[in-house]
Amino acid sequence: MVTTAAPVPQQELDPAGLELQSEILADGKVTREEYEQAYQGWKTCMEERGLLSATFEIQPTGGAATEYGSPDPNAGEAEDAACRASYVDRVDEALQP
Repeated sequence: MVTTAAPVPQQELDPAGLELQSEILADGKVTREEYEQAYQGWKTCMEERGLLSATFEIQPTGGAATEYGSPDPNAGEAEDAACRASYVDRVDEALQP
């Protein structure tokens, strides 16, 4: 699991993703379908920020493997951090033992 190392500025966060995470966590449990929904949000967020071929794979042992491409080799980290914070970080944390 990759988590956001430094706080992401509020203006970089996607309100729809924050709302999705709150909805997923509202009942205190995360289903596989909800987990996939969170990562689908991450994927869409990445693509909307111009990153190519964003993919994820839910791992059988927990967590998700993610990949993305960018025409700019220096791009991607800030976008990934913002999309993770918006869509998946709190959901991932809820699944930690």
